[in-house]
Amino acid sequence: MIDGLSNAAGRIGVLAIDHRDSLRAVIDPSAPDRVERNEIVELKRVIIGELADLATGVMLEPEYSIPDLVAELPDGVGFTAALESQGYSEDPSSVPTELLEGWSSAQAAAAGAAATKLLAYYSPQAVDHAAAQRAVIAQALSESHAAGLPLFLEPLAFPGGDHGPETLDAIRGTLDLGADVMKVAWPGQEHLETMAELLEGRIWVMLSGGGDFDAYCAQIQAALALGCSGFMAGRAVWREVSQVAPEDRVAELQRTARPRFERLQELLT
Repeated sequence: MIDGLSNAAGRIGVLAIDHRDSLRAVIDPSAPDRVERNEIVELKRVIIGELADLATGVMLEPEYSIPDLVAELPDGVGFTAALESQGYSEDPSSVPTELLEGWSSAQAAAAGAAATKLLAYYSPQAVDHAAAQRAVIAQALSESHAAGLPLFLEPLAFPGGDHGPETLDAIRGTLDLGADVMKVAWPGQEHLETMAELLEGRIWVMLSGGGDFDAYCAQIQAALALGCSGFMAGRAVWREVSQVAPEDRVAELQRTARPRFERLQELLT
């Protein structure tokens, strides 16, 4: 049970809208740098307004949504606060994760966060990078606990590799650091049981990664049967809303995203 982010049964059904550079790329793939801050804030505001009442919690970040959108959350729906400066580098193997400058777990707690979240790419084959990642994770965990907040850790394999085994390697390489919740990627059906065994006795949830929604639902069902606590779903639910005119966003969310999120929540019952 994670207070503010779980339902009464301890299940986690979180709406993920903590995207930054990746959201710019979704809004305007040809020129993401042209996307203005207010465009991102207002898009996130509409998504919260139409979907957050279905969620057990929401994933936010301090660049576009904290504190801007905290007051928009329904009563009883808490939020996680991202700690990393960016989670979607073009080459995540080139540098370790950096904590966002001018932001801290203590500030997240003061803003009302129920938890912090850290994304960290990890490969044991990149020895120096892995050591640096472990140090960043340990720092984030220590500072989060000092602020009274649990940490959600998102250990990801480097893009472009053998996704299944390398996802397992990222989990193995960071699990001993003691994050409160592991937010993990789908490793492929053939590796799911191994992943569940690695995470036995821990709280873990499945991210959506912006993939096909029907496939994601099947993944959640399979993971729940093996001890998963739920999901943290973003673009797989609401991607289409970023592709319509602002005046059409509410209708698009009600037509497409809300039924999807309702379907995901039904899987938790």
